[in-house]
Amino acid sequence: MRDYFSTLKWRGNSRAMMNAVIADAPPLFRGALRDMIKRWAENQGLTDIDEDTVYRAVDELAPPGMANNLIKPELDKLRSK
Repeated sequence: MRDYFSTLKWRGNSRAMMNAVIADAPPLFRGALRDMIKRWAENQGLTDIDEDTVYRAVDELAPPGMANNLIKPELDKLRSK
């Protein structure tokens, strides 16, 4: 079975950004986080993931304090726009 993330079309640095979000999670939670992101993308009907989509996922899935103070500053470093 193919990995769900390999079936998506990644634009810009979106793949690196998503990998960074997952890699920054504690190892115990990485699998659960991948599953959460996968369900979110499937529910949205997404096949193309751009950098704005990664930010939207963070806004909708992460607690606000964590999203704004920890995750988004790291994503900003990877953003190609």
